[in-house]
Amino acid sequence: MACGKRHFNEFCRSPERLATNILAERWERLVSHGLAAKHASADQSGRDAYRLTVKGKSFGPLLAAMAVRGLSHVKGTKAELTPSFD
Repeated sequence: MACGKRHFNEFCRSPERLATNILAERWERLVSHGLAAKHASADQSGRDAYRLTVKGKSFGPLLAAMAVRGLSHVKGTKAELTPSFD
């Protein structure tokens, strides 16, 4: 979905270390607003996976531009960023 992550647990292990209840609430919002969709995982693990909808993918260029702009103000970082929103 973002940077290759598709499962809830993958996002839980992210460096941001969001609490699971907060992450679950945010996922529910994304799904309820039509930005993401829940589906059965392709790996047949029985876990749910998420993917961006067309509407969700439409935010990719905006988010990438915001990230590049933000990084340009952080000393020691590169303003180059090629995120994947699939």
